[in-house]
Amino acid sequence: MIVKYQVIERKQKIKGRCLKCGLRREITIRSGQTINPFNKNDDGTIKSYEQVLDSVNNNLILLIMRRKQKFICSKCFGLLPWGSRWFEKTEGDFIKEFKNLVEHR
Repeated sequence: MIVKYQVIERKQKIKGRCLKCGLRREITIRSGQTINPFNKNDDGTIKSYEQVLDSVNNNLILLIMRRKQKFICSKCFGLLPWGSRWFEKTEGDFIKEFKNLVEHR
C-alpha cells in the first residue's frame, strides 16, 4: 500500500551580489515538511497543519537570514568543499538571532 502525505513547502527568491564571483544573482530558498505521523513535536505529539506551517515558515526565515548574511550564488555555492561551508561555522549565532526575531513578532 502506498501512502502519500501532504507536503507543505514555501519558497522565496532573494537577490544579491555573490561574494565569490561578484555577479548579481537571484537564488530561490525553499523550506518544506510533510504532515505525517512521524513529524512530531518535542513532547511526542503529532504536529498539526498549523504547527507544520509555522515550523516551515520559521525554517524559511532562518535559511534566508543565513544566505543574506554571506550571499553566495548557487553556482559558486556548489563549488565549495563540504568542510568549508560557511553556515556550519555560525549556526549558534543564527539560532540566537532567529529566536530573538520570533519572540518579537
